[in-house]
Amino acid sequence: MRELDLLLEGFLTNRCETLSATDRTSFERLLDCHNEDLMAWLINGGSPEDERLAGIVDRIRANGARAARPQPIVSPQEQPSP
Repeated sequence: MRELDLLLEGFLTNRCETLSATDRTSFERLLDCHNEDLMAWLINGGSPEDERLAGIVDRIRANGARAARPQPIVSPQEQPSP
């Protein structure tokens, strides 16, 4: 279930500080779900029936999609100096 770990860890790293109290509660509830459900929702594109869980699932998937985009390669000459 390494894929789940990477998605959830990336989401926490990138978005944790911006989550509302409601979203944090939804995220905590999501962590209590079975791994099979998490795989269905986060990896296979399914959606939970609970609206709040569905919302946090959408945010996690969107964060994962942004993280998966290839980053442009910048040569050392093009990098800004500190």
